[in-house]
Amino acid sequence: MFRVYILDDEVSAISLIKHKLTRNFPEDIEIVGSSDNPLEALQQIPELRPDLLFVDVDMPHLTGIEFLEKLEYAEADVVFATAHKEYAIAAIRKSAFDFLVKPIDEDELKECIERLIEKRRSLKKESAELDIETISKLLKGSLSMSEKLKISTSDGILLIPINDIIRIEASGSYSTLFLLDKKKITASKNLSDIEHYLEHYPQFFRLHKSNIVNINFIERYIKGDGGTAVLKDGTEIEVARRRKEEFLERAGIR
Repeated sequence: MFRVYILDDEVSAISLIKHKLTRNFPEDIEIVGSSDNPLEALQQIPELRPDLLFVDVDMPHLTGIEFLEKLEYAEADVVFATAHKEYAIAAIRKSAFDFLVKPIDEDELKECIERLIEKRRSLKKESAELDIETISKLLKGSLSMSEKLKISTSDGILLIPINDIIRIEASGSYSTLFLLDKKKITASKNLSDIEHYLEHYPQFFRLHKSNIVNINFIERYIKGDGGTAVLKDGTEIEVARRRKEEFLERAGIR
């Protein structure tokens, strides 16, 4: 069952989306929260941990695009909903899962959710297959630092040497891998999915909601509230305050 949160400055729009979702997907959807205030939603969403966000684009205080930039939670797919089609390009650049124009057509909404269900089923299948493979290797004692990561892309499945990955950056419901040879690969998995796959590799650490880094490529650390990690490729990434102590210990900085 998918946990859904709805953000829209019009209460009537929230009610309409709730009605259409629960009527068409009573067994697949759970509405865990909603708000007509983006500032309130910024506080609620990390606690509720939804799988899917419906976000209005044109709102007071913050636009939907600005809202996502401030949101300290990157585990959910995002569907933008707005009456203004001119926001579509910005939404796409934010790697939204879908973009629905108000008034939301029920068939388009159903198609959107069905695609999301299929995506999640595929990810669960891939995750289960990978877990079985990893557990088998652990039992045999053959899991090594030279293993390769399976990454699904629009062109197929790539096998990427673990030690070639410098960092991984969240890009909405997708992720971008930055490699030693300066290549960038877009994976059809969100950052949390990839983090799960890398949990047996201690050299990878999630600095904050948007970045996982290979600590073997950290060149220096700049002190601060959370601080900043500087990688060998020159990238500077802020460290979340709550992750600072664990990061310093894992990276051998203290």
